[in-house]
Amino acid sequence: MSLKFFGDINVVKIESVCIPSKNLNKSVDFWSNLIGLKVKEKYDNQIIVSDGNVELVLDGEKLADVEIVLGYSSDEFKAVLEKIEQQNIEIARPLKDWGGPLGLEITIKDPSGNPVCVHKLT
Repeated sequence: MSLKFFGDINVVKIESVCIPSKNLNKSVDFWSNLIGLKVKEKYDNQIIVSDGNVELVLDGEKLADVEIVLGYSSDEFKAVLEKIEQQNIEIARPLKDWGGPLGLEITIKDPSGNPVCVHKLT
């Protein structure tokens, strides 16, 4: 089964789930030592842990409790941006270019106000 944005744009993958962290060191200890995930990347206020398939982004500066990140190819990312504008979907965080491998992303809100990050895969 493949995921479709507005029924016609392929979601390449559910890229990650962001989890807020009040203390990154304690969060990493929990997710790596207790759960068995490996530290993949470290940034100032984020640490990414993974089992090789699913990534959890432990985030010290979260907008909300949990955030789903959907990854799109370069071509489909442009179409997703057009759909967001056409459908007048509420934007939680505007389009931002993080540079390098992090690339472009925009965060929208679902009907309940939950954030959904739309990320252009590099």
